[in-house]
Amino acid sequence: MKKTTVSQPKHIFVILMAIALVLGGCNAEVSETLAPAGKLLLVGELETGKEQAFTFDLATGETENLSRGLAPIWSASLHHSDLLFEYQGDISRLNVETGEIVPITTLPSLDSRPIWSPEGDVFAFEQNYLSISLGSLDGETRELVAPITDGELHINSWHPTNGELAYTEYRHEPAPEGEPSASPSKLMVVDSSGNVRELVNLEDRSELSMAGSPAFSPDGKQVAFHARMGDSFHIFVADLSTGFVHELSNADGDFTMPVWSPDGLWIAAFAGNSFVIFSLDGAVVQVSDVNGAVLQWLSD
Repeated sequence: MKKTTVSQPKHIFVILMAIALVLGGCNAEVSETLAPAGKLLLVGELETGKEQAFTFDLATGETENLSRGLAPIWSASLHHSDLLFEYQGDISRLNVETGEIVPITTLPSLDSRPIWSPEGDVFAFEQNYLSISLGSLDGETRELVAPITDGELHINSWHPTNGELAYTEYRHEPAPEGEPSASPSKLMVVDSSGNVRELVNLEDRSELSMAGSPAFSPDGKQVAFHARMGDSFHIFVADLSTGFVHELSNADGDFTMPVWSPDGLWIAAFAGNSFVIFSLDGAVVQVSDVNGAVLQWLSD
């Protein structure tokens, strides 16, 4: 079935990767402290020079390509042995142990950014970057957030326990003459019934723009996100009970798309042509030259 042509600017995910590459990545000094462990799921250039899904072992530095030769793959989500991924406008499922690939969505829309729920019974995904839907492995789907007409919606993370889904709402507005174009954004959340509310209010932080990629902490009490401040992107953490927002990434460089470790002690972020791991006090504890954006910190 032919995919619908979407008259939209380039995907925000791709834009952020390009911005970080142009602005120079990370020049942070690594702190000598307890090292994080586990594996990361990334999407980036590996072996063939095209975007693929792969894992990176933090202890050994070893990578494992999960894409089975399919490329480009822009987004993926892993639950146990089941990898959901976006390929040619549809969502498919790959069993990483057997290699079996099964198409899940065959809709006329451009389906992207699948993210498993914590229980692994459903997944969220974007349609044409304009709306958000839920899907199941039997191919059933239902709309969760209705399409917007003047921007893009990008899902980011599930709350660990209450079924809420955090996402970013970008609005396309013309920039004042002589100023660079920008996409005003809001950090939002939707529950399983489709009720929408603002997740983090940044109205009193006028120095921040292009906020995005809200990621719930493993205990659900905090949200990490990126935002532009001055000429670069930084990682911030918001306390959901108080609304207090503080900057995490006080190192030199541009950092986007934060991902929490399962124990809540670390945050990984994309840094242009590498990724960086911060401790919660803002210290850089690991820098990798692996060219990929971290999508998920895998549980043991």
